[in-house]
Amino acid sequence: MKSLENRVDLTKMLTVRDQVISTDGDETLFMTALYQIRKLNRERRVHLGLHDFYELDNRTARKWGRSNKAEVIDDLQQMINEQEYLDMPPMPGSVEYFRALAEHNTLIVTTGRPDDKTKEATRYQFDKHFPGMFSEINHSSLERPKGVILAGRAAVHHEDHTGHTISVAGVDVQVVHMFHFPWSQDWRMGGPPVTGPMHVVHACDFRALARGDVHDYAARNVRDLHDIGSRFSRTG
Repeated sequence: MKSLENRVDLTKMLTVRDQVISTDGDETLFMTALYQIRKLNRERRVHLGLHDFYELDNRTARKWGRSNKAEVIDDLQQMINEQEYLDMPPMPGSVEYFRALAEHNTLIVTTGRPDDKTKEATRYQFDKHFPGMFSEINHSSLERPKGVILAGRAAVHHEDHTGHTISVAGVDVQVVHMFHFPWSQDWRMGGPPVTGPMHVVHACDFRALARGDVHDYAARNVRDLHDIGSRFSRTG
């Protein structure tokens, strides 16, 4: 991988020009999981937390008021089409951060959506909260992961999920990894095999990122990412 100086200095991102910069949506820009948990807790009188997302399977689905994981996933997907969720403001500092980047760069969205209805909802959400900033929205899937979409195109991608971070960083795209949730800290969650080094910057939020308050590490492999993430979660 090229050195940080030869690519993009992520601690000075507001001065970057003429790059393609990508971001994920759910949990990176929008508190989707918290919205879903609070809604379910209120309407079904259950007691869910963020770790219940992390541990969701057929065995734990009853805690969500459903008989299996597929039913829970269907509920969650329906919620991201709801007007209340779509009107919910994005992460603090994110609008200002991306507005500054949009002045001299091409911004794109790379996020996962299961069907056409939720894809339309994504476009509405970004047009409402980030008007005129993002030129296109790409939808990833198991068959078309984010690394495949961004390889050879993007200089930087913002992500919260470790599996997607590995997918993107493994194709020589620098990743700003946002440490919001439990799944942001477990590098055992997978991703494609990676043969070369990866560059991942860890940040707590967009205001810290705009200030250059990041943990900047070059990882040789996924084990390095796990070790780095463990240190960051204790000190970041």
